[in-house]
Amino acid sequence: MVAVLLLALVVTGDAAPPPATRVGVEVFAVALTGGTGETLAYARGVGELVRGANPDDRAREIAASLAGAVALIHSTSWRWEPDGRIVLT
Repeated sequence: MVAVLLLALVVTGDAAPPPATRVGVEVFAVALTGGTGETLAYARGVGELVRGANPDDRAREIAASLAGAVALIHSTSWRWEPDGRIVLT
């Protein structure tokens, strides 16, 4: 869905295309820890999405660096930042 939105921004005709939009990936990792899962752990991580990369794969990379094995990825939103980035959360 996001790729379709980004592709729709391409300028056609004689005009030069706009500079590439930077896309950031923001991950909120939540995990149950401890021997019986009695502790809730939370962390936030961010990273850039390089051109051609799969956003799900990048989110899994970031989440794994925060919390180890990843069981579930759920995308909730995207937003535009004043510096011109689009952030996938």
